[in-house]
Amino acid sequence: MINEILDEIRVAEKEAEEMVKKAAEDARQTVLDADEKCRIIRAETVKSVKEERRKVVEKANAEGDAKFAEIVNKGKEEAKKTIEATNTDKAVEFIKEKVLSGYVNR
Repeated sequence: MINEILDEIRVAEKEAEEMVKKAAEDARQTVLDADEKCRIIRAETVKSVKEERRKVVEKANAEGDAKFAEIVNKGKEEAKKTIEATNTDKAVEFIKEKVLSGYVNR
């Protein structure tokens, strides 16, 4: 009877060792799986952030180009108005007089 009890104890100890070994293997695998998931999430996050950054830069460039075109067009309109409103007859006469006096009176 003592031998049977000792045998049962040995079997129970062996089962306990196997359970501890299996639990350690499961824990190791869980850590490996978590590391892999972390790597995947990190890669996806980097990709997502790069894409978002690209979109923001693209939008900023488009807005900048639109603002640039608006400023240039406004400048052209103002220049056109200034040219139309400026009497150039006096300026032409002044330049003509200077050129002619410089070359003719030599």
